[in-house]
Amino acid sequence: MKSQDIIKKLPAYVDCLQSRAEYTFSEADALQALRCSVIAFRHAAQRLVSKKRIARIRSCYYVIVPMEYSSIGVPTPHWYLDSLMRHYFKLPYYVGLLTAAALQGAAHQQPQVFQVITTKQLRPIHLPRTQIRFYVKRNIDEQFVEKRNTPAGYMSISKPELTALDLVQYAESSGHLNNVATVLAELAEALNVEQLVLAAQKFPCVVTQRLGYLLEKFTNLDIEKLHQWFIAQSIRTTVLMPGKKYRGSKQNKRWKIWVNEKVEADL
Repeated sequence: MKSQDIIKKLPAYVDCLQSRAEYTFSEADALQALRCSVIAFRHAAQRLVSKKRIARIRSCYYVIVPMEYSSIGVPTPHWYLDSLMRHYFKLPYYVGLLTAAALQGAAHQQPQVFQVITTKQLRPIHLPRTQIRFYVKRNIDEQFVEKRNTPAGYMSISKPELTALDLVQYAESSGHLNNVATVLAELAEALNVEQLVLAAQKFPCVVTQRLGYLLEKFTNLDIEKLHQWFIAQSIRTTVLMPGKKYRGSKQNKRWKIWVNEKVEADL
């Protein structure tokens, strides 16, 4: 197919996808459907990108731009994340950390970065008004992940219990301990302690120690069941802030924590 022909055919292909509520496609998908050369397709695709009809999210991967996002030129990740992760990268994933907390109602401040946890290191995605960052976890337990409806289907998001544990484990990427404490205070009402105990078993015990300390200090949540599980593990005393000296710090004996960092929540 010649370049002039594909320039006419590609918009029709995009319209057809959108009519079926499909908002993403790869270069390979389009080449198979349109039976054109790579050069012709890329030329036509660039024309549609410049018109803000489609946006390139990753090399050879495109998202259709809904009308309400035409002024920006790219929709929010809700429209394409699941397809990007499952069909393009072919990786398990879930939306986590501050992004998940905001979706669960702990939105003290809207996160500036859309945070995604997956099993392989991926380069960040930088788009107008959107930055997607990926964090690596060796295994993803679907038991603690839920599906959330989106305009284009659904996306996977960590349940509140997994969100809380991740915030502590990835504290540096979650605005450090002051911000983690603030978010936990808002997230507490959504936490199920029995599920929190089950989820904690998938993490290093130091994460539970730090989380337990923060929950008791900044929330009214009854986490005695979490503490009972914790003390049965025969865990050594650790520090609240990794990498910081603890000499002269007070010890929280209940959670075996050297409180080597003053944490203040913005409540």
